[in-house]
Amino acid sequence: MVAFHNKAEFTKTVEEEENITSVDEKLKDLEEAPTNEKYREIIEKNLSYKYKYEEATKLPTVITVSKLKSMDIVENFTEDEERLQDDYHREYNKPLMKGPLFLQEKKGLTPAEVGTALHGVMQRLDLEKVNTLEEIKEQIKQMEFIELLTPEEAKVIKVEKIYGFFQSSLGVRMLQAYKNGTLKRELPFRMEVSSTLLNNSLPGEIYNEEKIVLRGIIDCYFEEEGKAIILDYKTDYVPNGEEQVVVDRYRTQLNYYGEAVEKLIGKEVKEKYLYLFSIDKEVKIGKI
Repeated sequence: MVAFHNKAEFTKTVEEEENITSVDEKLKDLEEAPTNEKYREIIEKNLSYKYKYEEATKLPTVITVSKLKSMDIVENFTEDEERLQDDYHREYNKPLMKGPLFLQEKKGLTPAEVGTALHGVMQRLDLEKVNTLEEIKEQIKQMEFIELLTPEEAKVIKVEKIYGFFQSSLGVRMLQAYKNGTLKRELPFRMEVSSTLLNNSLPGEIYNEEKIVLRGIIDCYFEEEGKAIILDYKTDYVPNGEEQVVVDRYRTQLNYYGEAVEKLIGKEVKEKYLYLFSIDKEVKIGKI
């Protein structure tokens, strides 16, 4: 039998049906109903389930070498991130119209910004024209003209420091590698590493094969006799005689660079160096 009701009659009927059995009575009926053990076990299993790789959901999928290093040694040193973002900004986010000079002015550069500017210069220098101070000065002027450097960045670049590097034994080796065609500058890389590298408290039997992407930028890589030389520039202030402090600070970073070169390029790393611009000195990083 089919019956038709208007809205008022339908609402009244529903309310009457709901009043017949109270909520408390319905709950009591459910409690007294027989338990189906089969479904009880399934429900309890689903409610108590724990994802095997739960800790992996708390890890970043990508991390830079500098950030990884900073977790062990120094606080929030983000040189790689700044350089990657800085290059992207200069290349793809140039303003359509320059603002007035007074709006462009900035009250000094941070040490990290000075380091980023120097790395940019070392990356872009024409190595055929670094034989005199004037040749280097002219190149920096040109970088400023085509907006690879801001006026403020151009002012803080110490030309004599760059010239001194190219006169050093390491600089001479680098220039020779350039002539031989085995030099790479500002070499970005990505490689997979075990998530236990980021958190060594994770159980190895589960997380050794759970990977995160490690990325970074190698300042300079060149080859001699088929083996790799890695060079990283640093602008940190270093008191003379305290080079070991800087070596300890950056050893982890250089080790990751070496591993990247051996894994991704397939070359044995013969030597790793820091060049400390503040004291015009190269420092070799040995293995531990």
